Amino acid sequence: MALTEPVQGLFGRLERRFITASFIPVLIFVVALLGTIGLARRSKGDLIGAWIRLQTASQAVLIMGLLLVCWFMASLLYSNWRKIVRLYEGYPIKRIFSKVFPGTGQFARWRQMPGVAWHVRQQGKADPGELYERYFADKHVENTLPTTIGNILLSSELYALDRYGLDVNLLWPRLYWQLPDEVRRDMEIFKEEHQVPIALSFVSALFAVTAGITTFVLRSSWLVFTLATSIGLALAYASYRLAIERTEEYAEQLRTTVDLYRRLLLDNWRLGPKSFEDEKTILRISVAVHSIGEGPTVWVTRSEHNKRSSASLGGLGGPLALVRTGDLVELDVPGRKLTLKVSNEELAKRREVWKPKARKYERGYGRIFSQHVSQADKGCDFDFLEGTAPIPDPEIH
Repeated sequence: MALTEPVQGLFGRLERRFITASFIPVLIFVVALLGTIGLARRSKGDLIGAWIRLQTASQAVLIMGLLLVCWFMASLLYSNWRKIVRLYEGYPIKRIFSKVFPGTGQFARWRQMPGVAWHVRQQGKADPGELYERYFADKHVENTLPTTIGNILLSSELYALDRYGLDVNLLWPRLYWQLPDEVRRDMEIFKEEHQVPIALSFVSALFAVTAGITTFVLRSSWLVFTLATSIGLALAYASYRLAIERTEEYAEQLRTTVDLYRRLLLDNWRLGPKSFEDEKTILRISVAVHSIGEGPTVWVTRSEHNKRSSASLGGLGGPLALVRTGDLVELDVPGRKLTLKVSNEELAKRREVWKPKARKYERGYGRIFSQHVSQADKGCDFDFLEGTAPIPDPEIH
């Protein structure tokens, strides 16, 4: 029992993704590379015989050393995992291209790249039902990446941006921890199934290159050289094809999660949009606010939630009715003041030419509302329902 608890504590700290997407692929790579070196230097029988002749302690030390080497290499792979995924998405290629061909006309050259040109043609032939599965709207064609995996993941990001105004890269970390536990578990499973084939593809390609160089340096037979490189490249391609299927499933899960749970962000911010367009506006504003940078930031907007106070003050000829595009407005948050930085003379001129808008409702509840509901500072109540006793202001939390 005393030995079991520390072991459970050690493995409890490890992410399952580290084992499946890093340690196991690296272990396979190391064992396969050692086997290739053995075949390049001596026969299989000599290797087995040499291992049998070793003492048990020596065998245990070699196995522990092999596992430690694999653990160290897996840690390096895991710490650079995001870079490897970006490599398979094609971003490093696009970054290098932009540095080699800067300035105007860059996309014209970029779309002539073999992988990019193929995906642009496929996007033009895509069925509308495939939009945001592997391909995206034509307005984003300049963002086309040279790999299928890259375009699949980019499509899921652009889906959330075009449909809801939600930048997944920016707001996903905030949304993820508000998801129900079972949804987060499902997301981790889909993410793991998407990453494991990419890891196998990367390690297999690395094995093909390393084994080819090793057999060449050791002057092994061409048969061993051809077998090692061919097997490595074949496994790399097969794993990449599998990664495409798993990436499509992961991207579909991302889109579904955004569809079902995006409102958790707004609920957490205590915002209750009344319409779909209102929701998109709030999400776009939140993206802009979070993109500004660190430090205290104030984002001021006229919201539909205070329509009565803002619209009516303007409709009655108040200060909002005299504001024009380009005017400077000073906001004093501690002093709770909003000052229009326009001279009294200019305001007087604007007031002379100002005309109230035609009344929208001439009868019914609309007319009663416009004539008898007071302004926000007086409670937005019907004037004929007001009593003589003063009503204290409510507490604001």
